Parts: sequence; C-alpha cells; structure tokens
Amino acid sequence: MSGDTTVTCSADCGPVDLPLSRLRTLAFDALQGTSHAVMLYGSHARRRARTDSDIDVLQIVPHRPRSYSQGPVNVTAYTSEHLTELASRGSLFVRHLSTEGRILQDTDSVMERILDAYRPPRDYTALRKEVAVALHALRENDFPEGNVVGAVRLARYLTRTALYITGAEDGVRSFDVDDLTHHVGAPQMSLLLRCAGPQDPGPLVTQGLSLLGNPPKDPDMPRSLVAITIWSLDRYPTAASLLECLLAGEAAVDYSALTLPFG
Repeated sequence: MSGDTTVTCSADCGPVDLPLSRLRTLAFDALQGTSHAVMLYGSHARRRARTDSDIDVLQIVPHRPRSYSQGPVNVTAYTSEHLTELASRGSLFVRHLSTEGRILQDTDSVMERILDAYRPPRDYTALRKEVAVALHALRENDFPEGNVVGAVRLARYLTRTALYITGAEDGVRSFDVDDLTHHVGAPQMSLLLRCAGPQDPGPLVTQGLSLLGNPPKDPDMPRSLVAITIWSLDRYPTAASLLECLLAGEAAVDYSALTLPFG
C-alpha cells in the first residue's frame, strides 16, 4: 500500500479523570428511549482516559437497539436477550464489559444477570479467521475511492480486535491499549491505534496480521473488495458485514459488529 503513513498526536491530548458523577450526568443526558440498564465502559470506566477520549456507554433497551452519539458520548444499545446470548457464547465484547464496566443503572439486575451468563469460549479461532479475512481484504488496497477514512477506521478496529484476542488468549485482564501493546512487546503500536493518522490503512493492516501470527491469505480469496465481500458471505459472515459497510461508504464502523458469538 502507498500513501501518507504519518502518525500524529496532539500535544493537548493528556490524561483526564472525570468524576463518576459527571460521567453519569453526561451519559444520561445523551440516552434516548427506555433503558433497562446502563453501563460505562472503555477508557473512562478504567480511569485511563485522555482529553480526546470518547465516553463509551452501553444501554440495554426493550427493542430496536441501535448505536448513536451525542457529543463525546457514544451509546451502543442491545436488548437483554441478545447480549445474554452473546455472553453465553463467549463474546469478546461481554468479556470487555465484565472486565472493566461500571454499572450506572441496573434497577432489576438485568446487567448483573447478563454478566453472570458469560462463559469463556473454547478458543478464538473463528474470530481470528474473520479478522484475518477482513485485514487481507484491506491489504488488497481496493477500498472505495474517497473512503480512505472508512478503510483506516476499519483497519484500526480490526487491529484493536486482534490485540484484544491476544490479550484474552494470554489471560490478560485488560482492554487498555497501552497495557496490551506493552504486553505484546510493541508499545509503539498504541500510536497507530489511538492517534490521528495514518492516512493509509497499510501500517495498521500489517500490525493486525502480525498480531494474528501473519496467517496466509486463503488461496481461494478473490482480489477485489466487492468479490471478497460476496465470497465471504457464507464463509466469514462477520468479515462480510464489515466489508459491506465499507463498500457502502460508511466511514464510521459499528463497533458492535464483532460482538457476534464465537465458540
């Protein structure tokens, strides 16, 4: 791949530790519709946030879940039935929640029951394959013209997921990028995963595949992004779903897409 691989971080993006009361207010001000339970997760939940960090909130809703944002608050919504199913089948996302989530509302113990339903998967082999297929698709450098931002965001998401898989397989109880990149002996990777740039997904793809052990590309995989997406539909449905979003020109990746059950 070619292009600008410069990685930049703003000097103003220092650490910040907002009080839980303030985070709670921001979260509830952003919520829409009925909530059965609300949880704070991510960097603010583990008190490792920076001034440019989003506030990640999980909302359990009665029906029609969707993801949305208001200001710095990103809300990911699920029904309790869906998240319980994911928990029972070893979802990496639910492991994330159980490791560092901070419950803000759980009147009827809905969130508590979901977390109690979590069972570790036998292994992450299936998820590894899905991530590798999507990364190899990006390596073909066939993303839609004008959607480099979407390709970079998808590459960053996939590489983060590869990092989380590595941590889970090694028994590391952390989803903090700095902790995990130090664990794998590549602290410089945190810049790629956290900061503005690169403007080419190539460096991220290289890092992601390296974390997965540099698996070879399936010899039957087509070359073009469209063909890979169609080819993946029955073989690797999660990869296909993410690539479909990229083809549709959606710059923002739905970060809940890789929480489908594996195991």
